[in-house]
Amino acid sequence: MCRRTMKFPVILALAFSFFLAACDGADRVAAPTTEPQLQQAAVVTGPNGETYTLIRSKPLISLPLQLQVTDLISLNGGSITLLGHTLAVPAGAVTSPTLFTMLLGLNGYIEVNLEALSPSLLGGLLNIGGHGFLRPVRVTLSYANAADVVDPSRLVIVHLPGLWGYETAEPVPTTVDPVRKTVTAELDHFSRYAIASN
Repeated sequence: MCRRTMKFPVILALAFSFFLAACDGADRVAAPTTEPQLQQAAVVTGPNGETYTLIRSKPLISLPLQLQVTDLISLNGGSITLLGHTLAVPAGAVTSPTLFTMLLGLNGYIEVNLEALSPSLLGGLLNIGGHGFLRPVRVTLSYANAADVVDPSRLVIVHLPGLWGYETAEPVPTTVDPVRKTVTAELDHFSRYAIASN
């Protein structure tokens, strides 16, 4: 009887060690190798049926990462800058001190959302960015962190109507600076703007 009880723990220990060895080997054999998938480029349609491909941004890995900048700009003008993108407001563009905001898009494209809020006569804030300015404001977007620019001369800033989505785009007259890797446009109203290639 003693012999039988001695064999059972030895058999159990051997079975457990085989189980552990099998699990250890399974990790090495069965571990799948997956490549990170690149985001599909968004193709948007212009007002005349032309197509534009939105320019993707490389992942932003510097921490802490600032995604928004807001500043009060007076009647004398001023500017705000965020990760190489700049919004320049000339003197006389607004009739009262205005809170300007630039927010980075988070969908992997070089995209900003612009907003301008001014005090209302009835109290609160009035969104004047959607209505326009007395003088055009200038936005400069950087493509230094772009993932897929082949020909900088084909870059253009496009207005993306609505709060989200990438179905349609309206091109804005754009100047490209290949040395500084920027594109610049004058805007008469605010919304979402992105860099695209035509």
